[in-house]
Amino acid sequence: MTRTLASWAAFLVAIYTFSQLWGAFRGAWGGRATVPPGSFLGLVALFLGSLVYMVFVVYAADSAAGRTGNAQQPLPQ
Repeated sequence: MTRTLASWAAFLVAIYTFSQLWGAFRGAWGGRATVPPGSFLGLVALFLGSLVYMVFVVYAADSAAGRTGNAQQPLPQ
């Protein structure tokens, strides 16, 4: 249950930080900085951290289901 809540929290953090990063990028592209550099780097770190956590959760779920294995062997269909 905790892993499920943590993965949903990581997903929500990724969505929120992506929207903030997108707004900062659009502002910088338009010639007006809307987010200070330190905050921008914090948003990037949160975004990448949440994505990495979600990748590990998905890999752990696949591993528990037996869907990860040797690359030489085809996965069961």
